[in-house]
Amino acid sequence: MNLSKEKLQTLAYNLNELCLDLDEHYDINNGGCCFVAACIAECLEKYDIEFSVLVYDCYEYEFNEIDCSQYHYMIVFNDTIIN
Repeated sequence: MNLSKEKLQTLAYNLNELCLDLDEHYDINNGGCCFVAACIAECLEKYDIEFSVLVYDCYEYEFNEIDCSQYHYMIVFNDTIIN
């Protein structure tokens, strides 16, 4: 699907608003960001919208009991980070 730059910007804005709302109500940025990123990625793939996944990794001081863990997952498309 070919979306205009404006429509991609609107989509990115709406997805960020959705993520803010989900985090406010369900605290997804404390253990659910990978699931939400996967759901967004699945929808973007369905409509052939190019994206990448940005992963912050290895914050050992916060994950003492784990050797190494990914800290936060985000989607990037249309030069916008979906957080």
